[in-house]
Amino acid sequence: MTGVWQYVVLLPFMCVATMTDARRQTIPNWLTYPGIVVGLVLNAVLGAGRASAELPVTQATFEGLMHGFWGFLTCGALMVVCLVFFGVGGGDVKLLAMTGAFLGLDHGLEAMLWTFVVAAVIGLGILIWQLGVVDLVRRSLRRGMEVLRLGRQMPMAEEDRAVLGQELFLALAALLAVGIQMWTRVLT
Repeated sequence: MTGVWQYVVLLPFMCVATMTDARRQTIPNWLTYPGIVVGLVLNAVLGAGRASAELPVTQATFEGLMHGFWGFLTCGALMVVCLVFFGVGGGDVKLLAMTGAFLGLDHGLEAMLWTFVVAAVIGLGILIWQLGVVDLVRRSLRRGMEVLRLGRQMPMAEEDRAVLGQELFLALAALLAVGIQMWTRVLT
């Protein structure tokens, strides 16, 4: 049920979120809350546009609204789990819930998964840039050998913890993920 229009309207929201995240390390409520509403309304309007003789306008509108609502609810709930257990920011939760409101359940979850893949690639790139490939492999092997030798996980050394404790901006990864999805929709 997700078409290109949802992506076209979502992308400006994602661009602003990426800029504010990069400048202020925050994704503002004044962006995400209206974005959630716009995503839900857009799905309702596009759902109404799909009305036919078999599907009345009210039912098509409701189905469109529910399409966005389930995406919002599911993506938001999964990001709340990430907030509690993995320390992502509250703005990231609202940003990906907004993405779900625009894209619906299936495409919203796909966007969220792409976001995590892109963030992992960016994070690995940052580690390689800071440490170099040789040092990164050496540290990883040393850590792996410690775990094998002791048979359990040991606390991480302070120097390793400092390297891994850097902020990762999910707004950029989410923007790239939505761009990847939109590109694949346009090509198919």
